Amino acid sequence: MKNSKARKDHGDDALLAALRSCGPVAKGSLSSVRMRCAKKGCAACMAGTGHPAWIFAYRVDGRRKCLYVRKRDVPAVRAALERGRRVEALLLEEGMRLIESLRAEADAD
Repeated sequence: MKNSKARKDHGDDALLAALRSCGPVAKGSLSSVRMRCAKKGCAACMAGTGHPAWIFAYRVDGRRKCLYVRKRDVPAVRAALERGRRVEALLLEEGMRLIESLRAEADAD
């Protein structure tokens, strides 16, 4: 039983260390869209092409929400999304490690 506790603590330490080193994280998606503006007589909108924009989409309570992202912030949001995917992978690994540890404890009893 002592060994499994040590393994759990080590896993917790590794997860926390990985999370601390990640920096800002995000879960969602980033999309390039074309939007209409509010200006009357806008040539781009009248032609149907609209204006390029970036949208960050995410879910809250199962409902899709969107936020406008400034063009200069797109690289930072992309990086946060990538880090978020890495965090999700770490959480999956932790879940698998937990199940394996619980099974090992049950087998030891």
